[in-house]
Amino acid sequence: MHDGTQAQQLLQDTAFIAAWRRLHANTAGATVFQSPEFVGVWYSHYRDQFAPWLIMQRGTDGELLALLTLAHDQRAGTLIVAGGHQAEYQAWLARSDRSEGFIAQAWHAIRKRLPATTLTFHYLPPTFPRGAWMAAPLRGLIEPSVRRRPLMQLLPERVEESLRKKSNKSKLNRLAKLGEVRLERLRSAQALDPWFDEIVTHYDLRQGATHDSCPFQTDAQKRAFHLALAEHPELLHVTVLSVGGKFAAAHIGAITNDTVHLGVIAHSPLYAEHSVGKLQLLLLARHLAGEGFKTFDLTPGDDPWKERFADAHDDVIELRMYPNAMARVRAMAPRQLLALAKRAAGVVGITPDRVRRWGAGAHSADLATDVVEWWTSKTTVATKSVATLARNTIAHLLLPPAKTSAHARRQFLSDASARLENGEHLYTAACDGKLRYCAWGKPSAAAQESATLLHDVQGFDDDVETLFEQNLALLTAPLIVEVPKGATNLAGVLNRLGFERSTNGPTTRSA
Repeated sequence: MHDGTQAQQLLQDTAFIAAWRRLHANTAGATVFQSPEFVGVWYSHYRDQFAPWLIMQRGTDGELLALLTLAHDQRAGTLIVAGGHQAEYQAWLARSDRSEGFIAQAWHAIRKRLPATTLTFHYLPPTFPRGAWMAAPLRGLIEPSVRRRPLMQLLPERVEESLRKKSNKSKLNRLAKLGEVRLERLRSAQALDPWFDEIVTHYDLRQGATHDSCPFQTDAQKRAFHLALAEHPELLHVTVLSVGGKFAAAHIGAITNDTVHLGVIAHSPLYAEHSVGKLQLLLLARHLAGEGFKTFDLTPGDDPWKERFADAHDDVIELRMYPNAMARVRAMAPRQLLALAKRAAGVVGITPDRVRRWGAGAHSADLATDVVEWWTSKTTVATKSVATLARNTIAHLLLPPAKTSAHARRQFLSDASARLENGEHLYTAACDGKLRYCAWGKPSAAAQESATLLHDVQGFDDDVETLFEQNLALLTAPLIVEVPKGATNLAGVLNRLGFERSTNGPTTRSA
Protein backbone atom coordinates (compact mmCIF):
# COMPACT_ATOMS: atom_id res chain seq x y z
CA MET A 1 0.00 0.00 0.00
CA HIS A 2 1.42 3.35 -1.07
CA ASP A 3 0.02 6.72 -0.12
CA GLY A 4 1.18 10.29 0.44
CA THR A 5 4.52 11.27 -1.04
CA GLN A 6 5.31 7.70 -2.05
CA ALA A 7 2.12 7.43 -4.11
CA GLN A 8 2.75 10.82 -5.73
CA GLN A 9 6.25 9.74 -6.72
CA LEU A 10 4.94 6.52 -8.29
CA LEU A 11 2.42 8.51 -10.33
CA GLN A 12 5.36 10.45 -11.80
CA ASP A 13 7.48 7.32 -12.43
CA THR A 14 7.48 6.46 -16.15
CA ALA A 15 8.48 2.86 -15.48
CA PHE A 16 5.53 2.38 -13.09
CA ILE A 17 3.11 3.99 -15.56
CA ALA A 18 4.39 1.68 -18.31
CA ALA A 19 3.86 -1.36 -16.06
CA TRP A 20 0.37 -0.08 -15.19
CA ARG A 21 -0.40 0.27 -18.88
CA ARG A 22 0.72 -3.32 -19.56
CA LEU A 23 -1.41 -4.62 -16.68
CA HIS A 24 -4.42 -2.69 -17.94
CA ALA A 25 -4.03 -4.24 -21.40
CA ASN A 26 -3.89 -7.75 -19.88
CA THR A 27 -6.82 -7.44 -17.43
CA ALA A 28 -10.09 -9.01 -18.55
CA GLY A 29 -12.94 -6.52 -18.44
CA ALA A 30 -10.78 -3.44 -17.85
CA THR A 31 -12.27 -0.15 -19.03
CA VAL A 32 -10.83 3.28 -19.79
CA PHE A 33 -11.68 4.28 -16.22
CA GLN A 34 -8.87 2.07 -14.88
CA SER A 35 -6.26 3.32 -17.36
CA PRO A 36 -3.27 5.34 -16.10
CA GLU A 37 -4.25 8.20 -18.42
CA PHE A 38 -7.78 8.60 -17.04
CA VAL A 39 -6.87 7.98 -13.40
CA GLY A 40 -3.81 10.22 -13.64
CA VAL A 41 -5.84 13.15 -14.97
CA TRP A 42 -8.42 12.62 -12.22
CA TYR A 43 -5.80 12.48 -9.46
CA SER A 44 -4.18 15.70 -10.70
CA HIS A 45 -7.45 17.67 -10.84
CA TYR A 46 -8.90 16.45 -7.54
CA ARG A 47 -5.72 16.41 -5.48
CA ASP A 48 -6.92 19.19 -3.15
CA GLN A 49 -9.60 16.87 -1.77
CA PHE A 50 -8.45 13.34 -2.57
CA ALA A 51 -5.09 11.79 -1.72
CA PRO A 52 -4.03 8.81 -3.87
CA TRP A 53 -3.79 5.34 -2.35
CA LEU A 54 -2.17 2.68 -4.54
CA ILE A 55 -2.47 -0.97 -3.48
CA MET A 56 -0.52 -3.39 -5.62
CA GLN A 57 1.14 -6.76 -5.96
CA ARG A 58 4.44 -7.28 -7.77
CA GLY A 59 6.13 -10.43 -8.96
CA THR A 60 9.61 -11.52 -7.94
CA ASP A 61 10.87 -9.83 -11.09
CA GLY A 62 9.23 -6.54 -10.06
CA GLU A 63 6.49 -6.74 -12.68
CA LEU A 64 3.09 -5.36 -11.66
CA LEU A 65 0.60 -8.22 -11.14
CA ALA A 66 -2.39 -6.38 -9.63
CA LEU A 67 -3.38 -2.79 -8.82
CA LEU A 68 -6.21 -1.04 -7.00
CA THR A 69 -6.28 2.74 -7.27
CA LEU A 70 -8.13 4.47 -4.45
CA ALA A 71 -8.53 7.99 -3.12
CA HIS A 72 -8.78 9.09 0.50
CA ASP A 73 -11.21 11.96 0.98
CA GLN A 74 -9.28 14.27 3.26
CA ARG A 75 -12.42 16.21 4.22
CA ALA A 76 -14.77 13.34 4.98
CA GLY A 77 -12.16 10.75 5.96
CA THR A 78 -13.71 8.18 3.61
CA LEU A 79 -12.23 6.02 0.89
CA ILE A 80 -13.46 5.88 -2.72
CA VAL A 81 -12.29 4.28 -5.94
CA ALA A 82 -10.14 6.67 -7.96
CA GLY A 83 -12.23 8.52 -10.50
CA GLY A 84 -15.16 8.89 -8.10
CA HIS A 85 -18.42 9.78 -9.81
CA GLN A 86 -16.47 10.66 -12.97
CA ALA A 87 -15.72 6.94 -13.47
CA GLU A 88 -18.83 5.09 -14.66
CA TYR A 89 -17.16 1.71 -14.10
CA GLN A 90 -14.86 0.98 -11.18
CA ALA A 91 -12.68 -2.06 -10.63
CA TRP A 92 -9.16 -3.23 -9.90
CA LEU A 93 -6.61 -4.58 -12.37
CA ALA A 94 -5.15 -8.05 -12.04
CA ARG A 95 -3.61 -10.74 -14.18
CA SER A 96 -5.91 -13.74 -14.58
CA ASP A 97 -3.90 -15.83 -12.10
CA ARG A 98 -4.21 -13.09 -9.46
CA SER A 99 -7.79 -11.89 -9.93
CA GLU A 100 -9.44 -14.04 -7.23
CA GLY A 101 -7.02 -13.50 -4.36
CA PHE A 102 -5.95 -9.89 -4.80
CA ILE A 103 -9.06 -7.99 -3.72
CA ALA A 104 -9.47 -10.10 -0.56
CA GLN A 105 -5.86 -9.36 0.46
CA ALA A 106 -6.24 -5.69 -0.45
CA TRP A 107 -9.43 -5.37 1.61
CA HIS A 108 -7.71 -6.98 4.57
CA ALA A 109 -4.91 -4.41 4.35
CA ILE A 110 -7.40 -1.53 4.06
CA ARG A 111 -9.38 -2.69 7.11
CA LYS A 112 -6.20 -2.80 9.17
CA ARG A 113 -5.53 0.81 8.19
CA LEU A 114 -9.15 2.08 8.40
CA PRO A 115 -11.09 -0.38 10.62
CA ALA A 116 -14.51 1.23 10.12
CA THR A 117 -14.34 2.08 6.41
CA THR A 118 -16.60 0.87 3.62
CA LEU A 119 -15.87 0.89 -0.10
CA THR A 120 -18.24 0.83 -3.08
CA PHE A 121 -17.51 -0.02 -6.71
CA HIS A 122 -20.00 1.73 -9.08
CA TYR A 123 -20.04 -0.45 -11.23
CA LEU A 124 -17.95 -3.52 -11.91
CA PRO A 125 -17.71 -3.85 -15.72
CA PRO A 126 -20.02 -6.55 -17.15
CA THR A 127 -17.13 -8.63 -18.49
CA PHE A 128 -15.21 -8.44 -15.21
CA PRO A 129 -14.56 -11.98 -13.85
CA ARG A 130 -17.22 -12.86 -11.25
CA GLY A 131 -14.79 -15.02 -9.33
CA ALA A 132 -12.57 -12.01 -8.68
CA TRP A 133 -14.82 -10.75 -5.89
CA MET A 134 -16.35 -14.01 -4.62
CA ALA A 135 -13.28 -15.26 -2.71
CA ALA A 136 -14.00 -17.10 0.57
CA PRO A 137 -12.34 -14.44 2.82
CA LEU A 138 -14.90 -11.88 1.62
CA ARG A 139 -17.99 -13.90 2.56
CA GLY A 140 -20.20 -11.84 4.85
CA LEU A 141 -18.30 -8.65 4.00
CA ILE A 142 -19.69 -7.83 0.55
CA GLU A 143 -23.05 -6.84 -0.90
CA PRO A 144 -23.33 -7.29 -4.66
CA SER A 145 -26.34 -5.75 -6.41
CA VAL A 146 -27.26 -6.39 -10.04
CA ARG A 147 -28.03 -3.36 -12.22
CA ARG A 148 -29.49 -3.61 -15.72
CA ARG A 149 -27.50 -1.79 -18.41
CA PRO A 150 -29.15 -0.58 -21.64
CA LEU A 151 -27.08 -0.67 -24.82
CA MET A 152 -27.47 0.71 -28.32
CA GLN A 153 -25.92 -1.52 -30.96
CA LEU A 154 -24.30 0.61 -33.66
CA LEU A 155 -25.49 -1.28 -36.72
CA PRO A 156 -25.23 1.13 -39.68
CA GLU A 157 -28.25 -0.29 -41.50
CA ARG A 158 -30.44 0.02 -38.40
CA VAL A 159 -29.33 3.59 -37.72
CA GLU A 160 -29.98 4.58 -41.34
CA GLU A 161 -33.38 2.94 -41.22
CA SER A 162 -34.31 5.09 -38.22
CA LEU A 163 -33.09 8.26 -39.91
CA ARG A 164 -35.10 7.43 -43.03
CA LYS A 165 -38.37 7.23 -41.12
CA LYS A 166 -40.80 9.87 -42.32
CA SER A 167 -41.10 11.60 -38.94
CA ASN A 168 -37.34 11.85 -38.42
CA LYS A 169 -36.70 13.04 -41.98
CA SER A 170 -39.37 15.69 -41.52
CA LYS A 171 -37.82 16.91 -38.28
CA LEU A 172 -34.37 17.08 -39.83
CA ASN A 173 -35.70 19.01 -42.80
CA ARG A 174 -37.48 21.52 -40.57
CA LEU A 175 -34.34 21.93 -38.49
CA ALA A 176 -32.27 22.47 -41.62
CA LYS A 177 -34.50 25.42 -42.58
CA LEU A 178 -33.05 27.24 -39.56
CA GLY A 179 -29.48 26.72 -40.78
CA GLU A 180 -26.90 24.08 -41.63
CA VAL A 181 -27.25 21.03 -39.34
CA ARG A 182 -23.76 19.82 -38.48
CA LEU A 183 -22.47 17.15 -36.10
CA GLU A 184 -18.75 17.62 -35.51
CA ARG A 185 -16.26 15.64 -33.46
CA LEU A 186 -13.91 17.79 -31.38
CA ARG A 187 -10.44 16.37 -30.72
CA SER A 188 -8.81 18.89 -28.37
CA ALA A 189 -9.49 21.15 -25.42
CA GLN A 190 -9.03 24.15 -27.70
CA ALA A 191 -11.81 22.91 -29.97
CA LEU A 192 -14.11 22.10 -27.05
CA ASP A 193 -13.60 25.27 -25.01
CA PRO A 194 -15.74 27.67 -27.14
CA TRP A 195 -18.73 25.34 -26.75
CA PHE A 196 -18.24 24.38 -23.12
CA ASP A 197 -20.30 27.13 -21.46
CA GLU A 198 -23.32 26.13 -23.54
CA ILE A 199 -22.78 22.44 -22.77
CA VAL A 200 -22.45 23.07 -19.03
CA THR A 201 -25.55 25.28 -18.92
CA HIS A 202 -27.82 22.86 -20.74
CA TYR A 203 -26.47 19.79 -18.96
CA ASP A 204 -26.94 21.31 -15.50
CA LEU A 205 -30.40 22.59 -16.45
CA ARG A 206 -31.52 19.12 -17.45
CA GLN A 207 -29.90 17.40 -14.46
CA GLY A 208 -31.31 19.97 -12.08
CA ALA A 209 -34.81 19.55 -13.50
CA THR A 210 -34.79 15.75 -13.42
CA HIS A 211 -32.43 14.84 -10.55
CA ASP A 212 -32.18 18.04 -8.48
CA SER A 213 -28.43 18.09 -9.14
CA CYS A 214 -26.29 20.57 -11.09
CA PRO A 215 -23.00 18.65 -11.43
CA PHE A 216 -20.81 21.35 -12.99
CA GLN A 217 -22.15 23.99 -10.63
CA THR A 218 -21.34 21.93 -7.53
CA ASP A 219 -18.01 20.49 -8.75
CA ALA A 220 -15.42 23.22 -9.27
CA GLN A 221 -12.99 20.84 -11.01
CA LYS A 222 -15.40 19.14 -13.40
CA ARG A 223 -14.87 21.58 -16.27
CA ALA A 224 -11.06 21.55 -16.09
CA PHE A 225 -11.07 17.77 -15.73
CA HIS A 226 -13.06 17.30 -18.95
CA LEU A 227 -10.96 19.82 -20.84
CA ALA A 228 -7.81 17.94 -19.78
CA LEU A 229 -9.31 14.64 -20.95
CA ALA A 230 -10.27 16.25 -24.25
CA GLU A 231 -6.55 16.43 -25.03
CA HIS A 232 -6.72 12.62 -25.27
CA PRO A 233 -9.14 11.88 -28.15
CA GLU A 234 -8.36 8.19 -27.73
CA LEU A 235 -9.96 8.44 -24.25
CA LEU A 236 -12.77 10.91 -24.81
CA HIS A 237 -15.27 11.20 -27.65
CA VAL A 238 -16.70 14.73 -27.95
CA THR A 239 -19.33 15.84 -30.45
CA VAL A 240 -21.32 19.06 -30.89
CA LEU A 241 -24.47 19.37 -32.97
CA SER A 242 -24.97 22.89 -34.30
CA VAL A 243 -27.74 24.54 -36.33
CA GLY A 244 -26.63 27.52 -38.35
CA GLY A 245 -23.48 27.68 -36.23
CA LYS A 246 -25.46 27.83 -32.96
CA PHE A 247 -25.35 25.23 -30.20
CA ALA A 248 -28.10 22.61 -30.39
CA ALA A 249 -26.70 19.57 -28.57
CA ALA A 250 -23.50 17.88 -27.41
CA HIS A 251 -22.17 14.63 -26.00
CA ILE A 252 -18.95 13.93 -24.10
CA GLY A 253 -18.28 10.25 -23.45
CA ALA A 254 -15.33 8.06 -22.54
CA ILE A 255 -14.05 5.35 -24.90
CA THR A 256 -13.30 1.71 -24.07
CA ASN A 257 -12.12 -0.22 -27.13
CA ASP A 258 -15.08 -0.26 -29.58
CA THR A 259 -17.56 1.18 -27.05
CA VAL A 260 -18.44 4.79 -26.24
CA HIS A 261 -19.96 5.32 -22.80
CA LEU A 262 -22.75 7.82 -22.26
CA GLY A 263 -21.33 10.76 -20.30
CA VAL A 264 -22.27 14.42 -20.41
CA ILE A 265 -25.20 14.77 -22.81
CA ALA A 266 -27.08 18.02 -23.36
CA HIS A 267 -29.43 19.66 -25.82
CA SER A 268 -31.03 23.06 -26.08
CA PRO A 269 -34.74 23.27 -25.21
CA LEU A 270 -35.01 26.07 -27.78
CA TYR A 271 -35.06 23.36 -30.49
CA ALA A 272 -37.48 21.07 -28.66
CA GLU A 273 -40.20 21.32 -31.34
CA HIS A 274 -37.76 19.62 -33.72
CA SER A 275 -37.01 16.79 -31.23
CA VAL A 276 -33.36 17.77 -31.25
CA GLY A 277 -32.53 15.35 -28.42
CA LYS A 278 -33.75 12.39 -30.46
CA LEU A 279 -32.05 13.61 -33.64
CA GLN A 280 -28.81 14.13 -31.73
CA LEU A 281 -28.74 10.49 -30.61
CA LEU A 282 -29.53 9.17 -34.09
CA LEU A 283 -26.91 11.38 -35.75
CA LEU A 284 -24.40 10.48 -33.03
CA ALA A 285 -25.10 6.77 -33.57
CA ARG A 286 -24.50 7.20 -37.32
CA HIS A 287 -21.26 9.06 -36.60
CA LEU A 288 -20.01 6.44 -34.13
CA ALA A 289 -20.82 3.59 -36.51
CA GLY A 290 -18.95 5.42 -39.25
CA GLU A 291 -15.89 5.59 -37.00
CA GLY A 292 -16.03 1.84 -36.36
CA PHE A 293 -17.53 1.78 -32.88
CA LYS A 294 -19.81 -1.19 -32.18
CA THR A 295 -21.74 -0.15 -29.06
CA PHE A 296 -23.08 3.00 -27.44
CA ASP A 297 -23.31 2.21 -23.72
CA LEU A 298 -26.33 4.06 -22.31
CA THR A 299 -25.17 3.19 -18.74
CA PRO A 300 -27.29 1.94 -15.81
CA GLY A 301 -30.09 4.20 -14.60
CA ASP A 302 -33.84 4.64 -14.67
CA ASP A 303 -34.04 7.48 -17.21
CA PRO A 304 -37.00 6.44 -19.41
CA TRP A 305 -35.43 7.78 -22.62
CA LYS A 306 -32.64 5.19 -22.42
CA GLU A 307 -35.07 2.33 -22.90
CA ARG A 308 -36.50 3.99 -26.00
CA PHE A 309 -33.09 3.79 -27.69
CA ALA A 310 -31.78 0.54 -26.20
CA ASP A 311 -31.86 -2.57 -28.37
CA ALA A 312 -29.80 -4.79 -26.05
CA HIS A 313 -29.10 -5.18 -22.33
CA ASP A 314 -26.64 -6.79 -19.97
CA ASP A 315 -25.94 -6.68 -16.23
CA VAL A 316 -23.35 -4.86 -14.16
CA ILE A 317 -22.60 -5.26 -10.47
CA GLU A 318 -22.59 -2.61 -7.79
CA LEU A 319 -20.28 -4.01 -5.11
CA ARG A 320 -20.24 -2.71 -1.54
CA MET A 321 -17.54 -3.90 0.86
CA TYR A 322 -17.88 -3.69 4.66
CA PRO A 323 -15.36 -3.89 7.51
CA ASN A 324 -17.34 -6.65 9.29
CA ALA A 325 -20.53 -8.69 9.02
CA MET A 326 -22.49 -6.52 11.47
CA ALA A 327 -21.75 -3.35 9.49
CA ARG A 328 -23.07 -5.13 6.41
CA VAL A 329 -26.32 -6.14 8.14
CA ARG A 330 -26.92 -2.62 9.48
CA ALA A 331 -26.32 -1.02 6.07
CA MET A 332 -28.45 -3.50 4.12
CA ALA A 333 -31.58 -3.36 6.29
CA PRO A 334 -32.92 0.06 5.12
CA ARG A 335 -32.20 -0.77 1.46
CA GLN A 336 -34.01 -4.09 1.74
CA LEU A 337 -37.09 -2.33 3.13
CA LEU A 338 -36.94 0.22 0.30
CA ALA A 339 -36.60 -2.54 -2.31
CA LEU A 340 -39.61 -4.32 -0.80
CA ALA A 341 -41.66 -1.11 -1.01
CA LYS A 342 -40.63 -0.60 -4.66
CA ARG A 343 -41.62 -4.16 -5.55
CA ALA A 344 -44.99 -3.68 -3.85
CA ALA A 345 -45.50 -0.42 -5.74
CA GLY A 346 -44.62 -2.13 -9.00
CA VAL A 347 -47.27 -4.79 -8.41
CA VAL A 348 -49.96 -2.10 -8.41
CA GLY A 349 -48.45 -0.23 -11.36
CA ILE A 350 -46.67 2.58 -9.54
CA THR A 351 -43.42 3.30 -11.40
CA PRO A 352 -40.73 5.96 -10.69
CA ASP A 353 -41.80 7.79 -13.86
CA ARG A 354 -45.42 7.91 -12.69
CA VAL A 355 -44.34 9.23 -9.30
CA ARG A 356 -42.39 12.02 -11.03
CA ARG A 357 -45.41 12.90 -13.17
CA TRP A 358 -47.70 12.95 -10.15
CA GLY A 359 -45.27 15.26 -8.40
CA ALA A 360 -45.28 17.60 -11.38
CA GLY A 361 -49.07 17.39 -11.59
CA ALA A 362 -49.48 18.23 -7.91
CA HIS A 363 -47.25 21.25 -8.36
CA SER A 364 -49.23 22.40 -11.39
CA ALA A 365 -52.45 22.08 -9.45
CA ASP A 366 -51.01 24.24 -6.70
CA LEU A 367 -50.06 26.88 -9.26
CA ALA A 368 -53.53 26.75 -10.78
CA THR A 369 -55.11 27.76 -7.47
CA ASP A 370 -52.97 30.89 -7.16
CA VAL A 371 -55.15 33.99 -7.33
CA VAL A 372 -53.95 36.26 -10.13
CA GLU A 373 -55.16 39.35 -11.94
CA TRP A 374 -54.60 40.55 -15.49
CA TRP A 375 -53.67 43.97 -16.82
CA THR A 376 -53.74 45.00 -20.46
CA SER A 377 -52.26 47.75 -22.61
CA LYS A 378 -52.49 48.46 -26.34
CA THR A 379 -49.42 50.68 -26.42
CA THR A 380 -45.76 49.79 -26.09
CA VAL A 381 -44.15 50.82 -22.81
CA ALA A 382 -41.52 53.55 -23.01
CA THR A 383 -39.01 53.85 -20.18
CA LYS A 384 -35.95 56.01 -19.62
CA SER A 385 -34.20 53.44 -17.42
CA VAL A 386 -31.40 51.49 -19.07
CA ALA A 387 -32.50 47.92 -19.74
CA THR A 388 -30.38 45.36 -17.88
CA LEU A 389 -32.52 42.34 -18.71
CA ALA A 390 -31.42 39.41 -20.84
CA ARG A 391 -33.64 37.37 -23.15
CA ASN A 392 -33.37 33.57 -23.20
CA THR A 393 -30.11 33.54 -21.23
CA ILE A 394 -30.58 30.04 -19.83
CA ALA A 395 -27.45 30.16 -17.66
CA HIS A 396 -29.19 32.69 -15.40
CA LEU A 397 -31.65 29.99 -14.31
CA LEU A 398 -28.82 28.13 -12.57
CA LEU A 399 -27.79 31.11 -10.44
CA PRO A 400 -28.87 31.28 -6.80
CA PRO A 401 -31.51 33.96 -6.08
CA ALA A 402 -30.25 37.28 -4.68
CA LYS A 403 -32.86 36.94 -1.95
CA THR A 404 -34.18 33.81 -0.33
CA SER A 405 -36.80 32.23 -2.56
CA ALA A 406 -39.66 29.91 -1.67
CA HIS A 407 -39.29 27.90 -4.87
CA ALA A 408 -37.67 24.48 -4.87
CA ARG A 409 -34.79 24.41 -7.34
CA ARG A 410 -35.80 21.16 -9.00
CA GLN A 411 -39.36 22.30 -9.69
CA PHE A 412 -38.16 25.75 -10.75
CA LEU A 413 -35.78 24.22 -13.33
CA SER A 414 -38.33 21.62 -14.41
CA ASP A 415 -40.93 24.33 -15.07
CA ALA A 416 -38.32 26.44 -16.88
CA SER A 417 -37.30 23.53 -19.14
CA ALA A 418 -40.92 22.83 -20.05
CA ARG A 419 -41.60 26.49 -20.83
CA LEU A 420 -38.53 26.82 -23.03
CA GLU A 421 -39.51 23.65 -24.87
CA ASN A 422 -42.99 25.11 -25.42
CA GLY A 423 -41.52 28.19 -27.07
CA GLU A 424 -41.86 30.65 -24.20
CA HIS A 425 -39.27 33.40 -23.81
CA LEU A 426 -37.25 33.92 -20.65
CA TYR A 427 -36.46 37.38 -19.26
CA THR A 428 -33.89 37.60 -16.48
CA ALA A 429 -31.60 39.99 -14.67
CA ALA A 430 -28.48 38.86 -12.83
CA CYS A 431 -25.72 40.59 -10.92
CA ASP A 432 -22.66 39.35 -8.99
CA GLY A 433 -23.55 35.73 -9.73
CA LYS A 434 -27.09 36.05 -8.33
CA LEU A 435 -30.50 35.93 -10.02
CA ARG A 436 -32.36 39.20 -9.43
CA TYR A 437 -35.41 38.82 -11.65
CA CYS A 438 -37.16 36.20 -13.77
CA ALA A 439 -40.33 36.31 -15.91
CA TRP A 440 -41.84 34.52 -18.89
CA GLY A 441 -43.45 35.72 -22.11
CA LYS A 442 -45.57 33.86 -24.64
CA PRO A 443 -48.10 34.59 -27.40
CA SER A 444 -51.74 34.72 -26.38
CA ALA A 445 -55.09 35.85 -27.72
CA ALA A 446 -57.43 38.35 -26.15
CA ALA A 447 -60.57 39.74 -27.79
CA GLN A 448 -59.55 37.95 -31.01
CA GLU A 449 -56.34 39.96 -31.10
CA SER A 450 -52.76 38.68 -31.00
CA ALA A 451 -50.98 39.79 -27.87
CA THR A 452 -47.95 39.05 -25.71
CA LEU A 453 -48.56 37.61 -22.27
CA LEU A 454 -45.99 38.27 -19.53
CA HIS A 455 -46.50 35.95 -16.57
CA ASP A 456 -44.88 34.27 -13.57
CA VAL A 457 -42.97 37.41 -12.66
CA GLN A 458 -40.52 36.67 -9.84
CA GLY A 459 -38.34 39.30 -8.22
CA PHE A 460 -35.42 38.51 -5.95
CA ASP A 461 -34.27 42.11 -5.57
CA ASP A 462 -35.43 45.27 -3.82
CA ASP A 463 -35.44 47.02 -7.20
CA VAL A 464 -37.96 44.61 -8.74
CA GLU A 465 -40.26 47.45 -9.87
CA THR A 466 -37.55 48.95 -12.10
CA LEU A 467 -36.69 45.55 -13.58
CA PHE A 468 -40.36 44.83 -14.15
CA GLU A 469 -40.79 48.12 -16.03
CA GLN A 470 -37.73 47.38 -18.16
CA ASN A 471 -39.19 43.97 -18.98
CA LEU A 472 -42.46 45.56 -20.13
CA ALA A 473 -40.52 47.91 -22.41
CA LEU A 474 -38.95 44.93 -24.20
CA LEU A 475 -42.35 43.58 -25.28
CA THR A 476 -44.47 44.51 -28.26
CA ALA A 477 -48.01 45.78 -27.74
CA PRO A 478 -50.70 44.77 -27.19
CA LEU A 479 -49.63 43.43 -23.80
CA ILE A 480 -51.30 41.29 -21.19
CA VAL A 481 -49.59 41.01 -17.82
CA GLU A 482 -50.44 38.42 -15.19
CA VAL A 483 -49.45 39.26 -11.61
CA PRO A 484 -50.42 37.70 -8.28
CA LYS A 485 -53.34 39.39 -6.62
CA GLY A 486 -51.89 41.37 -3.75
CA ALA A 487 -48.63 42.21 -5.54
CA THR A 488 -49.33 45.92 -4.99
CA ASN A 489 -45.84 46.97 -6.05
CA LEU A 490 -46.27 45.43 -9.53
CA ALA A 491 -49.87 46.62 -9.81
CA GLY A 492 -48.67 50.12 -8.98
CA VAL A 493 -46.19 50.04 -11.87
CA LEU A 494 -48.89 48.84 -14.27
CA ASN A 495 -51.33 51.50 -13.11
CA ARG A 496 -48.72 54.25 -13.52
CA LEU A 497 -47.93 53.08 -17.07
CA GLY A 498 -51.58 53.22 -18.11
CA PHE A 499 -52.46 49.53 -18.04
CA GLU A 500 -56.08 48.63 -17.40
CA ARG A 501 -57.23 45.90 -15.07
CA SER A 502 -58.99 43.06 -16.92
CA THR A 503 -61.57 40.68 -15.51
CA ASN A 504 -60.88 37.83 -17.90
CA GLY A 505 -57.65 35.93 -18.41
CA PRO A 506 -56.02 35.50 -21.82
CA THR A 507 -56.19 32.47 -24.06
CA THR A 508 -52.73 31.04 -24.62
CA ARG A 509 -51.81 30.31 -28.21
CA SER A 510 -49.21 27.95 -29.60
CA ALA A 511 -45.88 29.74 -29.90
